Amino acid sequence: MKTAILLFGLGLSGLAIYSCHKAQPFTKDQLDERMSGGDCTAFDESSGAYGNLIPGLSERDEQFHDVGDKFFETSFIPSGGQANGLGPLYHQVSCARCHVNEGRGLPPIGGVPTESFFLQLSMPGEDAHGAPLNVPGFGSQLQDRAVTGFQPEGLVGVSYFETDEFLADGTKVSLRKPTYTILNPYTSLPAGMLMSPRMARPNFGMGLIEAISDESLLKNEDPMDANGDGVSGRANRVYDYLINQANAIGRIGWKAAVPNIKNQAAKALLEDIGITTSVFAKSNAVGQPQAKGDVEAELHDSILNSLTFYMQTLAVPARRKVDDPVVKQGQKVFAQSGCIKCHVDLHETNVNVAFKPLSAQLIRPYSDFLLHDMGAGLADGRPEFKASGSEWRTPPLWGIGLSERVNGHTNYLHDGRARTFSEAVMWHSGEAQSAKNNFKNLSTAEREALLKFLGSL
Repeated sequence: MKTAILLFGLGLSGLAIYSCHKAQPFTKDQLDERMSGGDCTAFDESSGAYGNLIPGLSERDEQFHDVGDKFFETSFIPSGGQANGLGPLYHQVSCARCHVNEGRGLPPIGGVPTESFFLQLSMPGEDAHGAPLNVPGFGSQLQDRAVTGFQPEGLVGVSYFETDEFLADGTKVSLRKPTYTILNPYTSLPAGMLMSPRMARPNFGMGLIEAISDESLLKNEDPMDANGDGVSGRANRVYDYLINQANAIGRIGWKAAVPNIKNQAAKALLEDIGITTSVFAKSNAVGQPQAKGDVEAELHDSILNSLTFYMQTLAVPARRKVDDPVVKQGQKVFAQSGCIKCHVDLHETNVNVAFKPLSAQLIRPYSDFLLHDMGAGLADGRPEFKASGSEWRTPPLWGIGLSERVNGHTNYLHDGRARTFSEAVMWHSGEAQSAKNNFKNLSTAEREALLKFLGSL
């Protein structure tokens, strides 16, 4: 009954009547390379592979997870005022509409409201917390939908220019370079505005990423490239809005601009749905002529906490075909080509006696979670905290081989421009130029083995 009161009080509707899948049990003797998430691994190869609950939770924690699951699926609606409930400006009506099956989004079609893709916006410079400056009249993200009586900020326009690259064995890889524009803006776009295209990321394993020890993450930093290998990863240092602290280690997001899941959940509620919380209590429409005024938190902390816990307790899909000789060969090629320098396989999570399921886990995310300069081809030109306009966080590769089964497509990189693993690799440059060159020069058999290895993750 308490949940129902909160729902009606916030103007919510469309509450899902199902929860995520429960992970299959496993035994300690299975702690091998299949165990991408350590004890938080789920043996599931179905379209629901990204939505499993981690094992080892108490009955009470499972219930709290299910509450967060329901709110993740909930469609928000306006609740009367111009800044209450959904919007008034928004991108989607629920978390699940962006993260379908807990997976990755789709690139835009262009000229219509996007589904799981968005444009981050800013002006040159940074605010008092070191974050990007909001755009006058637009805020931090383009809102392409609005409730009745309000006008969307604009629509995303995209065009592609295709070029062909050829690998050493003559194989052609077609690369499509996107150009983004804002169509039908409700008011003039300010000169000098910066845009960064972003596709929704998978949610599984975030609790483990949050739990990685600082030591495990920072040991891979080499900002001055002291070892001379051309790779100089560094952690983003960001602002933690939960505790009002600067220089927190960024772990989440395409540029590692978010330090923890609760910050991310509150940020997404504000920027994507227009829902305020105790973390971000100002509407995403504040400062716009069409919707003025500050508001108090619209979403109760108990709901924000349940959403946070839900994302913290999503399991990682197990690796598949780990004993396949071709997959094993591909794993060797992956390391020998230099991919492993950024896509680091092993990390350890912190010891956490208060929550043992995520504690002291040996995990295999295939990411260092550090920033790397990826060259001009992938640059968005928009800094974010300490990340430059050409730097991106190394995305984890765990579960990537199930993307097509879960989400029905194979669009990769931050804006979905890459349609295959080969295209994604061929977009690499900057610090990854050497690894890209090595990939180009692989024999056909070596490349096929590498791609099969990626498909096993």
